[in-house]
Amino acid sequence: MPDETKIIERDIQISEDTTLDAVISGDVSCSAQEEVIMGENISIDINPESSYLAGNVEMLFTLLNNGILDSVITVEFQFDTLIIERDYVINSGDIIQDVLSLTITEGYHHLTVRTPFEELHFDIEGIVLVEDQAELGAAIPDTTEEMLSFTVKVTRTGDNTFIGRLDVYTPFWAEFIDIQVEDEEEFSFDIPTDPGTFSIRISLICDGKIVDEIEQEVEAIHPPPSLQVISAPSGTYQAGEEVAMAFTVENTGGAGTCEFFLDIPGIYNRNMRFSIDKGETKDINFDVLLPEDLPTGDYTGMYRLNGTECKFCFCVDGVSITVSAALDSIAYNKDDTAILTISVAPSGSYSLRVNYGNYFIEEEFEDNISIEITASETRDVFFGVYDATTKRSLYISSILLQVEKEFFVYTDIVPVTGEFSIYTDKPIYNPGDVVTVTAETAAPGTLYVNTYEIETYEISDTFQFSFTLPEDTVSMTYEISYFFIGDNGFISSSFPVKVEGYSVKVYQCKLGKKVYNAVDTVHSEFIFNSNISVQGTFEAKIIDPDGNVLATYETPISLNEGDNDLSLDLNFSTEFAGSHRLKYSIFTSDLILISAKEYFDVEGPVILNMTTDKDTYEKGESVNVHLDIYGYGAALLVVRLDDDIVETRTLYLSGFEIQNFHLLVPEGFHIIDVELSANLKSTVYTFVSVMGVEPEPVEPEEPDIDMTPLARYHIERAEQLKEKAESLLEEARQKGIDVTEIEELYKKANKYLETAKAFLPAVPVAANNWALQAIELYEKIIRLLEDLLAKNGHNTLLV
Repeated sequence: MPDETKIIERDIQISEDTTLDAVISGDVSCSAQEEVIMGENISIDINPESSYLAGNVEMLFTLLNNGILDSVITVEFQFDTLIIERDYVINSGDIIQDVLSLTITEGYHHLTVRTPFEELHFDIEGIVLVEDQAELGAAIPDTTEEMLSFTVKVTRTGDNTFIGRLDVYTPFWAEFIDIQVEDEEEFSFDIPTDPGTFSIRISLICDGKIVDEIEQEVEAIHPPPSLQVISAPSGTYQAGEEVAMAFTVENTGGAGTCEFFLDIPGIYNRNMRFSIDKGETKDINFDVLLPEDLPTGDYTGMYRLNGTECKFCFCVDGVSITVSAALDSIAYNKDDTAILTISVAPSGSYSLRVNYGNYFIEEEFEDNISIEITASETRDVFFGVYDATTKRSLYISSILLQVEKEFFVYTDIVPVTGEFSIYTDKPIYNPGDVVTVTAETAAPGTLYVNTYEIETYEISDTFQFSFTLPEDTVSMTYEISYFFIGDNGFISSSFPVKVEGYSVKVYQCKLGKKVYNAVDTVHSEFIFNSNISVQGTFEAKIIDPDGNVLATYETPISLNEGDNDLSLDLNFSTEFAGSHRLKYSIFTSDLILISAKEYFDVEGPVILNMTTDKDTYEKGESVNVHLDIYGYGAALLVVRLDDDIVETRTLYLSGFEIQNFHLLVPEGFHIIDVELSANLKSTVYTFVSVMGVEPEPVEPEEPDIDMTPLARYHIERAEQLKEKAESLLEEARQKGIDVTEIEELYKKANKYLETAKAFLPAVPVAANNWALQAIELYEKIIRLLEDLLAKNGHNTLLV
């Protein structure tokens, strides 16, 4: 309306200075602007920490009135779901300080602060204080030697310095250390160990409580003691006295407990245990009483230190005798009577024991005695001179009784219905001559003749054949074997061919001693007499009782016409006790000028002889085995039947001893093998045949053909092949060819041949079968060796 005034009101909330605009529109349009001053302005200053230790916390805050008006204000604090309100009256320009008290638990929280003028937000973490906490770390190896070395790391994980104790414990060692760790610290340990597996425990302790712990198994592998005797008894001792024998032992290995065994055969033996430290040198002492009746001479003792055996030598000044032994001939024919004469000086009361094959005798005498022995085969005659009262051995030795090779001569015709003869055109030949042989027979048949190879002839009436002697034939009488199968029967024999050609004879082969140790040196001296001057090769081998070549020596040799001297030292090591042989020869590229052997003994328990009461048994009958054994000390005797162990015995030998076995053997042909072992071994074997009991025939059977001649022929053939195989084997060894498998075949063939010889007297059929198997195996060996040698540049010579 005209002249009317109207007031328009509107409520507006402001929190700061604000400019208001008023606009009127309609019939009249106008606008107005007015600034409104905010009279209230209050701010809050609060700065909480991001984290607090759990518990009651006070937070200081400040309220400031920046406005121009006095104000009444409500401040709201929201801590998670908890709401706290505070009212304040604050004049313009004033400041109010206050404290907010909260209970903070472990974890994350949110604080909101609200005033009419602002809203603030804070994240707060409640922390629980961890005290007296730490953790262990250790690098401990799974295996160690004598000293276990490792480090332990202690790391503080609590909120305060860790003060406590570090314990390290093993079953044989312990250590406790007080520690104070600010942050992290390492501790080193070197612990001596006992051998074996043990547990190590490491504990971290605070106020009697285990804070952390490590437990681990460790295997301690100690190097064993490495011992060597750096001095052993030597010199001369008086018989009848108690002497101190001291061994000085040096240890270059680890600490430990060891065993020292001393054995002086027939005099003393004792086992001693002792402890020794690493690097220590110690004397091991024995008091040895030497018997009064010990003969003067060199003695060998054996000591074993932690399984390793060694020998030492010393002298005894005691009973002194001189013994000589001789046979009445250099060689004998089979079944001849050999006379062994033993002479002892000075005279006294003595006992003599003699062993030769199955023959054993013991007789007492004063200075001289002669013993008659029936010669059966080439082998050593063992004899010992003993004190007749105490039976202590004063002298032990052997002498070789040599039996000439028996050429089988079989002149009976089966049945005898005709005649057969064979002869050469002259009695003596020179190298290069043609030998003409005449054979006369009353009945036709086949003649097999072994000259340089087997020749076969179909003959009747009078028949001649010939062969040429090589230009370089050695002087000797050659026996040419033959076998004739005629319509009227068999005959096996030989005829002589005497050749005057190259001649090299052994005038002397002298060994340094007759008895050797298992590891020793053979010194030998030779005198060879030659009827020509020739360049050749001298070869010597040491061969053990099993036929293994232990050492070989070869050198060029120039033989002059007349006497030629040669000496040799040859080292060897053997696993066998008993009789070994030094085999030596002189040869050219295609001719053996001389080949011979000399026997010597290796000291140790030995089987002198093995026999059975007979060769052929009936089924179910006991096979009685007889053994003659010589030696001293403990030994293990093992009896095998066809490679299966059937009996074992532990023996404690003190000289000559007899052992008997009674075996039940199944039907068939079998090998009985016996081994005697101590520090060395000795082996022998024999063959037996067990036949089934046949019922009596209703009618008489026709008589069997005698197979003895054919068996003898095949045995001779096998012997020839054996020599060739042995020669090729040695050549292959010298060329470095591996012949291990062939050597096993060779040993098997040798057993077949020995079996054939054993069965020949009683069972010629079996002997013939075994000989044929030996021939087949020898021929296979020769083929294999010739192929191997051909591949290695060998040219086979037909000799």
